[in-house]
Amino acid sequence: MGAFAVDTLDLADMEWSPDDSAIVIWDAPLEFKVLIYSPDGRCLSKYQAYESGLGVKSVSWSPCGQYLAVGSYDQMLRVLNHLTWKTFAEFMHLSTVRGPCCAAVFKEVDEPLHLNMSELCLSDEFLQGNSVELIVFPFLKDVSEGHFRVMYDVTEVPISLPFQKPPADKPNPKQGIGLMSWSKDSRYIYTRNDSMPTALWIWDIRHLELAAILVQKDPIRAAAWDPTCTRLVLCTGSSHLYMWTPSGAYCVSNPLPQFNITDLKWNSDGSCLLLKDKESFCCASVPLFPESTVPWRSCKKFSSSFDTTKHYKLTKTSQWFFFFALCVTIFVSSSMRDVKKWFLSIVDRRVPSVHDIGAF
Repeated sequence: MGAFAVDTLDLADMEWSPDDSAIVIWDAPLEFKVLIYSPDGRCLSKYQAYESGLGVKSVSWSPCGQYLAVGSYDQMLRVLNHLTWKTFAEFMHLSTVRGPCCAAVFKEVDEPLHLNMSELCLSDEFLQGNSVELIVFPFLKDVSEGHFRVMYDVTEVPISLPFQKPPADKPNPKQGIGLMSWSKDSRYIYTRNDSMPTALWIWDIRHLELAAILVQKDPIRAAAWDPTCTRLVLCTGSSHLYMWTPSGAYCVSNPLPQFNITDLKWNSDGSCLLLKDKESFCCASVPLFPESTVPWRSCKKFSSSFDTTKHYKLTKTSQWFFFFALCVTIFVSSSMRDVKKWFLSIVDRRVPSVHDIGAF
């Protein structure tokens, strides 16, 4: 054990590399400075993209340890390599995305729920019962009030993204790369520019290009990569869950009443997803489906619909909604302190099945 001084004005944070061979240290936002140190205190590299303006906002190592992503207040993502510690990629987050662009732009839209009740038939015994008013009328009332399902609409470029200009007279402006994370295979990295909180950018590091943009109706609260494959889930504080894979993007409706997803977390083997509300949480089983052979460009919309027509062919992957509805186990807790303890206890165990739910 030892101690060494670092060349910073006000050390903001630090992070070990995945192989523990290096430590990245970055300065407070008042100065752009990223320092790479060895565990014995030797400064391996010093990186400074610019001198004036607010500096580093977020830093993340790739799982392979070969790339270091640096997000800054100038709304850019810079990626350094582990050999020379120089940047080999810079990605800008512009409010208007123009061509030529190979990225798929998925925009969340509402679609009214249309019910076909032409074949509805009730027996005389049911009509004479007292439960008709309790069962049928509330159901029709909910429909008349306008319940919607959400889906992704594939949008062509150019597209203008919702942009929020931060006030100049307030500290800690909501701009810059405030959220980012690498996929398990280190090929993709997602970012969120805080001045465009409803858009999630997914970058392909192998081809050094933008792979996809997910444009949500509400600001993105959290996103997490599957620890076993290239699958990304995100939430916006609504009752819906959103998923992206290289084959496309999907919206899944949450069957739980008044459960708004504000945070989420995978377990270690990717078989279980913890979804958190303000006062409760649930555990969802998310089975892995094989990637579709149909490219996303051949479809127009992606949603949790189970229509078998060609228009929704790619959305068969979202059939894990059935598992979500049947295998979900609800745990209501008065304190969210119990969430982490419970979730860690089930990491090495199987997710409760439908037959196990009664045990709770």
